[in-house]
Amino acid sequence: MSIIIITTDKTNKVARFAAFQSILLHAALIVLYILAAVVGVAAAAAGSSLIGLLVLLVYLLALAVLIVLIIACIMAFMGKQFRLPVVGEMADGWSN
Repeated sequence: MSIIIITTDKTNKVARFAAFQSILLHAALIVLYILAAVVGVAAAAAGSSLIGLLVLLVYLLALAVLIVLIIACIMAFMGKQFRLPVVGEMADGWSN
């Protein structure tokens, strides 16, 4: 949906900002899941519980990103611009 908004709506800065921020958050979430999968396979191969704990922490971080994504979606639906620290600055630059 964000890609459709970016390609079709060239005038609404709030919608474009929310779309770019959503894409960047989803990209971060995908990277975290890939990282957790790779480290999880390494932990299973090594039989290490310490690395398994690291995988759990990465999954918890991914869950936190998902919660932030839901909050950002709700704020965008209400018409408010919810700016995240790093991703928000990048999205603001790209939405112009």
